[in-house]
Amino acid sequence: AITRLEELDSTRDKRWENGLEYMKKREALTSEFNGEELEQKLDELRNEHFGSNASIIKGEESSGMFRFTVRRIYGKN
Repeated sequence: AITRLEELDSTRDKRWENGLEYMKKREALTSEFNGEELEQKLDELRNEHFGSNASIIKGEESSGMFRFTVRRIYGKN
């Protein structure tokens, strides 16, 4: 059980680090581009970082929720 929980923690750590890297790159894009060009760049960035989950992230962002800006709760997210 401990090994499985360690694996889960490792997976969550990697996911969180990926998300934080995404947010840094996203911020850079939003300061450089706007309009349709920005949306295209953001779609490419989401696909690069989240693959098949990119559309979920896009939907969250469309509603104003940015999961990697909220406080991290270890063991949960």
